[in-house]
Amino acid sequence: MLEKRFKKNWKFIIPLAVILSIAVKIYYILTLGRGVSEFIPVLDVGSAIADNLLAGRGYFMSYFSSIPLYSFRPPLYPIFLFFIFSLFGKNTLVIRIIYVFINLLIAYLTYLIGKKIFNIQIALIALFIILFYLPLIYLSGWLGPETISILLLTLTVYLIYLTSENPSQKNLILLSFVIALLIYSRSFFLGLSPFLILSYFILLREKKITKTLQVVLFVILFLSPWLIRNFIIHKKIVFITEGGLGFYAANNPYVIKFGHSDYFYDPVTFDAGKLKEIERDAYLFKKGIEFIKTNFFEYLTLVRLRFLRIWRPYFEVIEPSVFTMKQHIIMLLTETPILLLFLVGLFFSLKDKRKFLPFYLIFFYFTVVGALIRAKVSYRMTYSSLIILTASYGIWKIYNLKIKKHV
Repeated sequence: MLEKRFKKNWKFIIPLAVILSIAVKIYYILTLGRGVSEFIPVLDVGSAIADNLLAGRGYFMSYFSSIPLYSFRPPLYPIFLFFIFSLFGKNTLVIRIIYVFINLLIAYLTYLIGKKIFNIQIALIALFIILFYLPLIYLSGWLGPETISILLLTLTVYLIYLTSENPSQKNLILLSFVIALLIYSRSFFLGLSPFLILSYFILLREKKITKTLQVVLFVILFLSPWLIRNFIIHKKIVFITEGGLGFYAANNPYVIKFGHSDYFYDPVTFDAGKLKEIERDAYLFKKGIEFIKTNFFEYLTLVRLRFLRIWRPYFEVIEPSVFTMKQHIIMLLTETPILLLFLVGLFFSLKDKRKFLPFYLIFFYFTVVGALIRAKVSYRMTYSSLIILTASYGIWKIYNLKIKKHV
């Protein structure tokens, strides 16, 4: 009966849900401030680069460093901020409103993936969940690159399925371009890109090597302007120079000393700021490896805790003005059922492993690499659309099992 009513009224229900989702997110971000003081550290880095671009000084900033850093952050987010600041000034409300509508695109792409690889019912379940998914509502107010990263990863997954079915030149170039944009958005996507290309290779049904090589070459082509620019500056091939700092911040004695936190910037970090950019990056990587070698069992404890951190059903406290204790509790109560249904969907997915291959490789990469190197709950939000699709698959399977029992 409910199915028949929904089918009859879906053209009314879906637009109503979209409007309500926008209203909820707009209401939430209007409760937040709009001043520069609300810029969190991740945005401060991008903001500093955007300020330098606006002033005509070029693409650089300083971060735990006494000298300019030219390749510390990938360029997509700082350039995004540059255009926003150019048009609207340094107004955080504008960024948050843009994020609200990016979230709508994420929801639509999630629906398209569900419809393409599953069925319309699973697609609609995922659509309704993601429209009111609490972490994405919170991320509408979170001034960082996560929302853009979620959009690009969801779009990449959709294009992997689309292009593996129809590997036309247009689709190949589009897939390659979006993978490059994904890498430009956050540096850890550079490590994910081989897994994305591998899933595309396996899903292809013909001319696998040729079509995959084309994607690889196009991705390199789209990354080449940044690589060439960095080579001119540093006299060596380098994509980004934040890796050493991120790695050492999560793997040093102070992380253990202060309750196994996710990261800590110790005195070595500040001392390394006197080094040149490339030297600092290599030095901090070296110090992180030394820490692991001399504190291996403590490091294993960090790995275990990071694994748990990745999958816990609430955010770490990053910005009190965005994440209050009340919001943490609400997220705990709403995210826990999603993660449980995700596990159910993951179990049922084992009967159709090929269809879920991109999902598996993304889950594997973020879980294993996150546990070994550095982990935050916010990293899991990057692939939240895939978690919701898997949970929706689990809901559909449970529903079908109940129907079979009553037949």
